[in-house]
Amino acid sequence: MSIANQKSTYSLTHPQEVIEDDVIIVGAGVVGSMMAWKLSQAGINVAILDAGARVDKVKAINRYKNDLEKDANSPYKMMPWAPVPDDNDPLSYYVQPKLPSDPNAPQEPKKQIAFDGFFMRLVGGTSWHWTGHAERLFPNDFRMKTEYGVGKDWPISYEEIEPYYYQVEDTWGVAGGPDCIAPSPDIHYPMPEVPRSYLDKVIGEGVKDNNLGPDSQPLPHCRNSVPRDGRPQCCGNSSCLPICPIGAKYDASVHVHKAERLGTRVLANRVVYQVALEQDGKNVKEIYYRNFDADPETGPIGIARAKTFILAAHAVETARLMLLSAGKFNVPSTGLSNSSDQVGRNLMGFANINTLGYAPEDMKVYPYRGPVSATGAFGQWRDGSFRSEYASIAPFIVNAAFKGGIGPIQEAEKGIEKGLVGTALKQYVDDRTARQVNIHSTIEILPDPDNRVTLSDQLDPLGLPRPEVNFQLDDYTLKGCKKAWDWHLDIFHKLNITTITGDKMPAKTDENWHKFVAGDFDKPYQLSLTSGDAVIAGTVCMGDDPKTAVVNSHCQSFDHDNLYVVGTANYLSVGSASPSLTAAALGLRSAEHIIDKFFKHQTKEQS
Repeated sequence: MSIANQKSTYSLTHPQEVIEDDVIIVGAGVVGSMMAWKLSQAGINVAILDAGARVDKVKAINRYKNDLEKDANSPYKMMPWAPVPDDNDPLSYYVQPKLPSDPNAPQEPKKQIAFDGFFMRLVGGTSWHWTGHAERLFPNDFRMKTEYGVGKDWPISYEEIEPYYYQVEDTWGVAGGPDCIAPSPDIHYPMPEVPRSYLDKVIGEGVKDNNLGPDSQPLPHCRNSVPRDGRPQCCGNSSCLPICPIGAKYDASVHVHKAERLGTRVLANRVVYQVALEQDGKNVKEIYYRNFDADPETGPIGIARAKTFILAAHAVETARLMLLSAGKFNVPSTGLSNSSDQVGRNLMGFANINTLGYAPEDMKVYPYRGPVSATGAFGQWRDGSFRSEYASIAPFIVNAAFKGGIGPIQEAEKGIEKGLVGTALKQYVDDRTARQVNIHSTIEILPDPDNRVTLSDQLDPLGLPRPEVNFQLDDYTLKGCKKAWDWHLDIFHKLNITTITGDKMPAKTDENWHKFVAGDFDKPYQLSLTSGDAVIAGTVCMGDDPKTAVVNSHCQSFDHDNLYVVGTANYLSVGSASPSLTAAALGLRSAEHIIDKFFKHQTKEQS
């Protein structure tokens, strides 16, 4: 029997649990935990509801060790009442009816591309298995329409958010330096940069020496390059994506614990399914949820009440909740805070160009050392006048090479299939692993109202509609993809890097570009164009005009004064940088606004 059919004696008139606090936050991820910490510092009573369970890190590490696949979610136990996209099959959760039913059909990204955005519903959120990159957006990312005539302008500027960038960098602990890819070399990071790997240096020098571009550069990381804040220095475990075994890499559990020490209540396994408004429809009255912490079988009803409510449940789940609330408990039929008809629209992520191959025998690059995300990247296409014509591009050299965690094991399997044993097998594995190269470029996607999340008629285990996704790539993004693909080929050809089958890389021709886009090189060579990954943004956009935006520059709802919707959902551009630092900075800015608007008198009395 599904969870949806389990009966409970509890109801909205007889709830199992009632929570009353100054502020209720939905989602204990990066932004929700930071805001709870900030609000609790001001003496405000905060409760966070999260759909998922708490993570026992020791069990998670052991689960990862014992898992043969070593995928992104391998360490984590997902709860049946909080489903997420599967590592290998995102469409097990997302519904994308416009994709062709034949898995062998040619990919046509201008019509529809599989949206592979993944996230986690656990206390700590998706930060458990993120890259740990802590990159700022560039100033022009906030003024795309004004500067380049494409996309949209944000209602805030880089200069307005910069003080909050510094706050997040300090409290997370960001390692960086003047050589990092960043808006300015003058940013003062609290820790020295995480050094580039040997792989980064070899590929970077190859690019520079062959006049294909500048040398690779380090990136800002929220992982400790020196001991700090009770967490150790990164020691180069090659499992930090999906889990850092020693806690050197920041994750949101850090601020979950800090908020709890200040009095925040963090309530796990509470699945919020409805936001209710006051009779006049102006303000949020209460939130309804199912408490699977109390009973994993029935998930009895609970009610949360507060002066102020914050939705921080990631860009897909936040939009889904706002649409799920439609037409009930005084919420308009269009959905919560949706007078603009923008909730769920402008879905953004990255397009990805993935290129794998073997370096020549005399060019050992030794991947799988240091953080397995990227410690080296190329910054020449992060910003510039070219963005009036094609998208921003961020090429990364991936330390995880072919497959983080099991790349060498896969080489051993191939060697065994060839009949190799003993010393011959060891030499084969050593040689092949040392020559694996993976260059991965993320390419900007602009906001498009037709790229959106809606509600499907297919249901999740609770009987709630699953998210339906419509997602295409436009010419602007595809031109950036073509630029990245051509550059990848130039590097692989100049450095004599072959395909994973040992064949020469495809020639840089229009015919091969169209084959690549269609997916013809994916299965034989693992050369692919994909979309999504862990970057999901734009479904609850901010702005100055209530007719075209859902929230204002402080992430406050235009329709409901005591409702804030925060996170990457607010974005009007994604650039080509990791989005989490900006989301956290916006969250701190919103927390200050909440304190000033709703609790100024209360905090003055306490002080």
